[in-house]
Amino acid sequence: SSAASDVYKRQVFRSVPERLRKKLIPKELTNCTPLPEGSIVFLYDGVQDHLLGKSTSEEFKERNPSLSNKVVAYDIKQSKAQDIHGRLYQQLLVSALLGRVSVLITGPNCRTWSILLNRVIEGKSPPVRERSDPWNYAGPEKSEFWTNWLDKESLLFLKPMLILMVCKCVDIYGNNPVGFCLLYTSPSPRDQRGSR
Repeated sequence: SSAASDVYKRQVFRSVPERLRKKLIPKELTNCTPLPEGSIVFLYDGVQDHLLGKSTSEEFKERNPSLSNKVVAYDIKQSKAQDIHGRLYQQLLVSALLGRVSVLITGPNCRTWSILLNRVIEGKSPPVRERSDPWNYAGPEKSEFWTNWLDKESLLFLKPMLILMVCKCVDIYGNNPVGFCLLYTSPSPRDQRGSR
């Protein structure tokens, strides 16, 4: 866990408040089964849906059958055990530290990050994040509850970033570069505030 702690102190995380940086590093990394070597990780993968079709990983496996045995896909909609705020995060960090992740494809829900949600629009919900300090809640009821809620939303984005940085640092010689894709999650017809 000290390697992950070293990574989160780097320049890329310096604008992140200390309260969030502390939440990035698990207190312990025990009893985690690492992913197989060369894993292609789809994080926030979604589920098959009659409006949106197959999940991203399912479409990837159809188009790349030779890689299908390396694909691991996670989404809390598939199982509560796949919550990034739970043991899954520890497993992904351990796998990154061991150099087992070859590709990380992630698309956290942008329901609080979209620039459109930072604008005040008559008849619409007010912005959730402060414009001058997006790590803080912009609503009128500032409280520990809303700070924790927004922190959880922020960690949906920050945790994959830390995993990626750990992967990059573990590969110090550049022999096994890690592929990375951050997908912007556009609103679906059902939910105009965000989807997979």
